[in-house]
Formats: sequence, C-alpha cells, structure tokens
Amino acid sequence: MRIALVLVVAASAAAAETGDRGSLRDRLQALTAPAGPAPSVTDAYAEEIAADLGRIGARYDALFGPEDAAIALFIGPDCPTCETAADELDAVVQRLGLHATVIDAGTPDGAALLGDLTLDTVPSYVMPDRLIRGHMPDFVLERYLRAAR
Repeated sequence: MRIALVLVVAASAAAAETGDRGSLRDRLQALTAPAGPAPSVTDAYAEEIAADLGRIGARYDALFGPEDAAIALFIGPDCPTCETAADELDAVVQRLGLHATVIDAGTPDGAALLGDLTLDTVPSYVMPDRLIRGHMPDFVLERYLRAAR
C-alpha cells in the first residue's frame, strides 16, 4: 500500500512540475520500468556460475571421491562451527541415504583445494552444481540435496 501511495505522490509531483494533467494511469505508467523482459539474476551471474562449475568439474574426483558423494564439506582448525556443520551434514546424508566427503582445509592439499575453488571460509560446502560459503543450517542442506536427486 505504501508503495502505491509513493508512486501516486511521485506521479502527481512529476505532473505538477511539467504541467501535465494526463490521467493518473498515464502518470503511473510513466514511472514504471521500460517494457520488455527483465534480466534474470542468473543472466547477471552467468559467467561467474560457469567459472564455478568449471572449477568444480576440474576437481570432481578430489571433491566427491570414488563413492560419488553428493556434497563435500570443508572444515578447518580454529573453526567453532565446523564440528556442528559436520554433525548436521552427517545426519542429513544418513537420513537421505547419501554420501558426503569431509575435507580438512588445515592440510596443504585441503587448503589448496579450498583456494582453487575460490572459497575463503570454513565451513564451506561444494555440490556438483554450487559452492556454498559458510555454515548452512541442516534443513537448507537437506532441501538442496533433495532437489539434486
């Protein structure tokens, strides 16, 4: 309701400045975005998404291993939420009958893999189609994993 009121006030103010006394509908339409499809969020980030998918694909075996895990979790030293993240993820993958890989970013190989993926924090998660920075609640992870099945 507030937005409509603001638009009406703005349209009225614009009309008063120009001396235009067209219909309210004309004045409101003049304030709207140009016709045509709005760019989608994915279009705006298409290059970044493609680069992320390329990095994930190039490191698929290191991330998902021979068990073809559904998700990889990076943990590290001095990380107060890493244990919680690992416990929550373990419960989710067990409930869904999936596998997860846990990678210690405190090791040279784990740190290199984390950096190669341009991740800068632990915990972080990697799925075949996305990078997730920071701790994610278990219900969100479960939704992502169910959707990926």
